[in-house]
Amino acid sequence: GLPLMLLTFAFAVFCDNVVFQLPWFGNGLSGVSVPAPMVPGISFTYSYRQFFVLGVVVFGALGFAVNRVRQGSVGLYLTALRESEPGARSLGIAPTRVRVTVFALAAGIAGIGGALFGSVITQPSAADFVTNLSALFLVAVCAIGSVSVYGALLAGVAVAFATNTSSGGAGSGNWTSWGVWLELLLAIAALSYAWHPMGLLEVARRRGATVIEAAIGRGQATTAQPEVEVAP
Repeated sequence: GLPLMLLTFAFAVFCDNVVFQLPWFGNGLSGVSVPAPMVPGISFTYSYRQFFVLGVVVFGALGFAVNRVRQGSVGLYLTALRESEPGARSLGIAPTRVRVTVFALAAGIAGIGGALFGSVITQPSAADFVTNLSALFLVAVCAIGSVSVYGALLAGVAVAFATNTSSGGAGSGNWTSWGVWLELLLAIAALSYAWHPMGLLEVARRRGATVIEAAIGRGQATTAQPEVEVAP
């Protein structure tokens, strides 16, 4: 939920200003050297195309794993906690254990993403992991959808377009650039979080499914033949 998002964002601010500045941890603006991923027969040192393919493969594998977790017992426990925590406790579900498990899984996924990002730029520093970008991604996820892999993917694509140097985003102040307007649109869309915590993508999906089911029901009612009772 939003409290956990804000807590992790506050922790990111702390790491940005304190932890990453330590010589033995992040080495400040000098950064640390991160080698390229090692895959037999493939060199990722100077090929962004191969990095892109690797990113797609890793994202697909992690997305599949996340969906499996959502469909398993942990996902069902989370759904029960979201609907009614007292009711979930009455069923024997331990909220703290479930939340710690999911938080550890999410932290591991974020760590994999950070490692790939560090491999791309080869010398990541405190200036590369900025909280402003994290805030924009948080806004995008709240606006688009935080309960599905597709929502995270679309949020990431939106942030990538908004922060692209050619789009003039990321606080450039150039109001003639579409990147600034995309950031503003995400900020306005995030206001819907108060009414739709699952995101606009999930709302659109559910409404679309309702419309399709209603259309199928009307079609079946139209094609159904009325029964004719024959008097003896």
